[in-house]
Amino acid sequence: MTSDELSGANQERQATILRRIYRVIADKDEPFEGKVEKLLEIGREALGTEYGALSYIEGDDYIFEIVHDPSGETEAGDVVPLEETNCEYAIDTEQTLVLTDIESEAPELTSRAGFTEMGVQCYIGTPVVVNEAVYGTFCFYDRTVRAEQFTDWDITLVDLMGKWISYELERERREAKLTRQRNRLDDFANVVAHDLRNPINVAQAYVEFARDEPENRHEHLDGVETALNRMEVLIDDVLSLAHIEQQNLDAETVHLRSVVDDAWETAATEGLSLSIGDVLPTIVGSHSLLQQAFENLIRNTVEHTDSEGTIHIGLLEDRSGFYFEDDGPGIPKEKFKRAFQAGYSTTSDGTGLGLSIVKEIADAHDWSISVTDGTMGGARFEVENVQFI
Repeated sequence: MTSDELSGANQERQATILRRIYRVIADKDEPFEGKVEKLLEIGREALGTEYGALSYIEGDDYIFEIVHDPSGETEAGDVVPLEETNCEYAIDTEQTLVLTDIESEAPELTSRAGFTEMGVQCYIGTPVVVNEAVYGTFCFYDRTVRAEQFTDWDITLVDLMGKWISYELERERREAKLTRQRNRLDDFANVVAHDLRNPINVAQAYVEFARDEPENRHEHLDGVETALNRMEVLIDDVLSLAHIEQQNLDAETVHLRSVVDDAWETAATEGLSLSIGDVLPTIVGSHSLLQQAFENLIRNTVEHTDSEGTIHIGLLEDRSGFYFEDDGPGIPKEKFKRAFQAGYSTTSDGTGLGLSIVKEIADAHDWSISVTDGTMGGARFEVENVQFI
């Protein structure tokens, strides 16, 4: 075969690969995970490697998300220290890393587990960037040294697939954010249509009473004031809920005990006592948002307990987060799922937005929050996935 024939065959092979990639990413019925699986298969065949993976980073951990490993030694969900991987270089530099022979081209990597334990001898990987932050890597590797260098075409191919994955992840996050915003707008509409209308009607009624019974106008004006105060609380809660996602989370080193103390001072805690079960640690988060969350939890206790009660705060047994519980009447199990629903309240005085705001703040920190039965018979809120310092 002549050089021209070889060049033509190579171009046809490359065009075939691009058509396969296009068919995969254009398939509207295939979920994202399935598309990545197929891209990994195409990449392995095109590059001549046995292994491929999409992985993401979480703190100092490197987590395999979707893996092609014929040996079965590496599976989705496996976690290794980021510093033990070749991918750390691609992540730190935000550039595609290309190594045909790791031992000769990058001997500094031969002490890492990727080389000593996994036996990776060659590697090509590109960073996956989502919303200007490195998400992880899309990479291919093998346990044998390559006979030939990775070509410019190989590098472009990996870059192309990595950029598509970055775009898809960004699009999914945008759609999820838009869905949350639409749901929040629905919540706002319900509050305006229902919860605000009630106190307005009450205030209007008391105005009519004051006109008809001028001798009792002070009593009726008290009723108007009560209705207006409730409207003010509702408006404040709605604005808080609206502003949470608009704020950029000001993540910083936060002393959890300091947050609790500040919330305790500003919330209406008359008749309540506070019990701290552990030395509360330093965490990563927003002091102002967390203070608001604790204030709302305290207010929820005030609304649902008698004049006296105790709030208990401490660390979860597995130290994945913290809990907040009271010794009040608690929440019925059948209502656990609705507890964080905007507009839902078990009392006539509640706005139904306090716990919804707490959940939004937890979500903003990438934490999870749930409600369960407290050890003292009341309600217990558990916050998990908290990053401790």
